[in-house]
Amino acid sequence: MDEVQLPSLEMGTNLRLLNIVRRIVDKKISMDLQSRSLVGQEFIDDWMQSGNTCAYHGFSFLYRIAPFLKTESVNSSYTIASVDPSFVLGASIAWKPDDVKSEKLDKLLEFFSGNPDSMGLETAEYIWVKPLGIIWAHEGKNRVALMHRHRRMISAKVREETYPAPERMKLINAPKSNRSTFALLDDRYIQLLPSPQTSSTLLSAYGVKTYYWNQLDFLPSHDLIEQEIESRKLYKANYNHDEKQRTIDIANISNHNTMATEPTHKSDWDNLKNLIKLFSGGLAALLFSWIAKILGVSYANYGVTLSIGFTLGVLVYECKRTSAKNRGKRTSKDDSEASKTSANKRLG
Repeated sequence: MDEVQLPSLEMGTNLRLLNIVRRIVDKKISMDLQSRSLVGQEFIDDWMQSGNTCAYHGFSFLYRIAPFLKTESVNSSYTIASVDPSFVLGASIAWKPDDVKSEKLDKLLEFFSGNPDSMGLETAEYIWVKPLGIIWAHEGKNRVALMHRHRRMISAKVREETYPAPERMKLINAPKSNRSTFALLDDRYIQLLPSPQTSSTLLSAYGVKTYYWNQLDFLPSHDLIEQEIESRKLYKANYNHDEKQRTIDIANISNHNTMATEPTHKSDWDNLKNLIKLFSGGLAALLFSWIAKILGVSYANYGVTLSIGFTLGVLVYECKRTSAKNRGKRTSKDDSEASKTSANKRLG
């Protein structure tokens, strides 16, 4: 099979995005070449927040920097194409470019660029996240670094995957903590970005806009999100590749918070009955004090004074408490109406 007869992938026209993808692939290859070496492997493990004895698979690398990666998965079929390794996340696990002997180099380059079906289980099978312009190698991952070094195309079976459109997503910088940067999907689903700078660079070039937490009034308290992150241990990478596990539904967080914190208001009639009881008690005390004074009972003047003070105190206290409750109700109602309006806008 001749390399020139294979169709090439159309990588799109977003030159800024494609340039950043190339730099990300360069970095991945550089990290792979440091694997299995002293400090090199430790450095990679620190960056991946995991532990390994070799290079990491391309999908694990991409999963770390691309939020909501599997939410749009489709079962498309493979087609054979000529793939530019500049856009492929491989993994130098079994061997590295320097392991290839010079007398075998030309033959191997021709083999990888011309015949994707002749290596059995090692056939190159690549998954192309087309909107992002990035590819990860499922099989044929070791050859990526070699072909990248020699600027040779790779013949591979390629399957397309989609990705959420940039207008459906937001980048959010959280308050009080530089480590907390999030991606928000459809104004509802939120994920922590464990490598925030790399992810933000990639997603910004993709077209995702950045906001501060307090610019989005429909978000729940940042502290509540942090509590959820801590309970799920999302600051520690988890490579089971479970989108549900790393995704927080803020609708559930908001509903739970409302139920947990919403005050229980007594009816106006209950409040009136309590006021009547207290006021009646004050009047009774005042009446008995005046009767005692008329009858010449000792210390009656003190009783009158205390009764008057008690009655006035009850009135002032109840007036202030009723006013505060009414303000709270108005605020709660206004917040509720604002939330409903915002939700209606998001739902279209």
